[in-house]
Amino acid sequence: MVVYYDTVDDPNRLKTDIWMQCSVDNGATWTKAVKITSAESNEASSNDDNDNQYGDYIGLSGYGGQFFACWTDNRNGGDEQIWGSAIAIPSSYFIAVKNSFGLDEVNDSHTYNNDFYVAVEGASPNSLGSATPAFSNAVSMISSMTISANTSIGPLPFPTLEFPTQLDTPQRILFPYNVNFPTGAQTPPFPMSGSAASVKELDSSISFQGFQSANSLTAQTLFEFVAGGDPYFRNIDPAVDNEFYLSNDLRVFTITPGVPALSNVMPGAPPFTPSMAGGNPVPLTSQDPTAAYQYIQGFLNYLNSNYNNSAGVDPFASFLDQGNALTADSTVSPGSFNPFDIFHPWTNYNFAVARVWLSGNSGDTAQTKVFFRLFIAQTSDTDYQTASTYPSNLDMASLPASPLPGPGNQTYPFFATADYSAAAETSDYGPTGVNNQDITVGASGGTWAYFGCFLNVYDSSIQATVMAAGSHQCLVAQIACDDAPIINTSTVVESPENSDKLAQRNLQISFSDNPGPASTHRVPQSFDTRPSPALTSVPGNLLNYPDEFMISWGNTPAGSLASIYWPGVDASTVLELASQMYASNFLSASDPHTLQCRVSGNVTYLPIPPGTGNNFAGLFTINLPQTVVRGQEFNITVRRIATRRGLDNYRSKAAQSKALIALPGKLAGNWRYIVGTFQVRIPVVTKEIMLWPDENMLAIFKWRLQNLSPSNRWYPVLKRYAEIIAGRIQGLGGNPNQIGASLSGYIPWLPGHGPGHGPQEERHEFTGKVVGIIYDRFGDFRGFRLVTEKGHEHSFHGREREMEALIYRAWQDEILITVVVEGHDRHWPDSIIYRT
Repeated sequence: MVVYYDTVDDPNRLKTDIWMQCSVDNGATWTKAVKITSAESNEASSNDDNDNQYGDYIGLSGYGGQFFACWTDNRNGGDEQIWGSAIAIPSSYFIAVKNSFGLDEVNDSHTYNNDFYVAVEGASPNSLGSATPAFSNAVSMISSMTISANTSIGPLPFPTLEFPTQLDTPQRILFPYNVNFPTGAQTPPFPMSGSAASVKELDSSISFQGFQSANSLTAQTLFEFVAGGDPYFRNIDPAVDNEFYLSNDLRVFTITPGVPALSNVMPGAPPFTPSMAGGNPVPLTSQDPTAAYQYIQGFLNYLNSNYNNSAGVDPFASFLDQGNALTADSTVSPGSFNPFDIFHPWTNYNFAVARVWLSGNSGDTAQTKVFFRLFIAQTSDTDYQTASTYPSNLDMASLPASPLPGPGNQTYPFFATADYSAAAETSDYGPTGVNNQDITVGASGGTWAYFGCFLNVYDSSIQATVMAAGSHQCLVAQIACDDAPIINTSTVVESPENSDKLAQRNLQISFSDNPGPASTHRVPQSFDTRPSPALTSVPGNLLNYPDEFMISWGNTPAGSLASIYWPGVDASTVLELASQMYASNFLSASDPHTLQCRVSGNVTYLPIPPGTGNNFAGLFTINLPQTVVRGQEFNITVRRIATRRGLDNYRSKAAQSKALIALPGKLAGNWRYIVGTFQVRIPVVTKEIMLWPDENMLAIFKWRLQNLSPSNRWYPVLKRYAEIIAGRIQGLGGNPNQIGASLSGYIPWLPGHGPGHGPQEERHEFTGKVVGIIYDRFGDFRGFRLVTEKGHEHSFHGREREMEALIYRAWQDEILITVVVEGHDRHWPDSIIYRT
């Protein structure tokens, strides 16, 4: 490897950069020149350092295949300064997203877009040229399987560059690929039911200048093909091609018994019946968990009795508020506006239902349990780890019998019969438990079974001990079947991405204001991260790579500033890892525990430091520019990348598992894989939509902080989160100091007298009856038409389902209402008053 100064990028041959080239065949051939420097230096400028001209101070150090160049330049226009950069000989490896396929799963969903990536590390786009990976051993995998470059189906381009405008800069370059089974899966080549998995190797090579023929960059990975005939989730709906973390077979819904239009999840289902207290029904403005548990049990019985034919009617199509279930997160909130008593909101009840498939011959039966676990914050650590996030009581076969909370409540189980307790475990997972069923295949060759839980997240003890992390969570449903247990192997680490036994759903949404001050464009989200495993001291086999975040920015505006606050992490440690790991990076630290970067390309990578003990509690914040406008939506995807390691669980039971691997021939080299994913979804809305949810959130956060020990790892994160939300509220015209701590959220002031409604603000009222409800082409509520008492017709915008319910009732019952708007925007209701 050599490094040198060159003025080739300057037409006047005055400004210089540092370049590098390397040879892997003893100098017979050399790679194309790669630029190391991030800025040019004009050594012919009038203020150059005449006593220390450049050229004398340049060096290159190397050890164990890693190299570091140092040099001097005056890019800042003053004296020569010492600069340095880690550089590396280019390498290549796979990043597997899904490398395990089940027979039944593939017959249902043929196509898997962005199924894996081939990464080229340390090359510049110009040095790579138009070269793309070539595959071998693909024919020997599965005869009906095809691999194709993903050149058109987002979210990442082909190839994906870290720095799209810096084509001479060494960086990580990703090539995304799709996997397709155009005719479905057959047995053979998929193994017969009850047989061991079939494991096949896929090899990749890429050739470019300096890396040709025998010296081309190569990589290997393994694919696992599993027999059918066992219970599974169909996480991907082929008609939508949804992301796995918005599973097609795990649905979260909310009912509000006090609002007729929102009082049931689907027509015909058993109604919510309040329980009795002191001889009277529990008010619909109070928490009634007894009735909620009775409701979910009755609803599951209704589904299993009426919708068990997988070739029949899909009940999820009739579920309340599921029109965007496969494109958006699910919302979990404590209450809805009560127009009859604004100081006592209607109580919301949140539930989850998982649908399990079983295919085979008529009469085939599988005893199946489904566990529901809520991760206390958004996380990309959803892989199957039985000692931490997926602990269970074990049955006589030493396999999962019922779910347990994870250490430190990092995951928490929910049930269909009661809050977590020994009684709930028995009621849900005993021999006749609600979430323990014998699924039997019907005459059509396929059947559905339904399992569920009440997400009692607003119980005070759960809020105080479990939900302290923030407002966004991740829910995972797990199929527990002794005949087909989930087992990690050295080939596949199971996760909702990889396994048809795990289904994921993200909860909640973050909003950004338009228009508004900078504080209302600051969008926070807490997240949980376990430390990276210990690194090897000798490079090779990718075990000297720490785990890392791969942040895909999607359509987030360039120039947006992203911050990661990690109170348990030294930011300088992360920057040191980044300088060792990446040929180029633009990470910085704004304080000892906060890292920052500007959105400048498609992806950004961030190392996760090694460590032991507690997970790292974190806060991810994105500052959007003030140029964003209402109606825009930005989606950021955060994935964790790790290196495969031996992770076999329940080894004593491996002989019973379809995941047992007997790999003939050579052992493939290591590869990287996606551990898990979470999404940050940011719709741009107005303060009329943002203000009350933020006020609601701040009231709950204040309550949590009062009930949380300052020594808790989440305390500093929640404190900073609350400070950001308070700043947003102030920027929206509210008063965060008037919001008290409350588990049930914020009770808003009377219309016209609360925060943001000063005496100088112009307001208008329109009284009349609703004559029309407006829906867009997707069937989503978008507004309504009102005829006033004077006979004038006005149109108003709206998006919230609570407003839709109020407007629907006003239209159906011909209720006289008053719509209050502010002078600057007469089409967005600030409040709606029911008249008698």
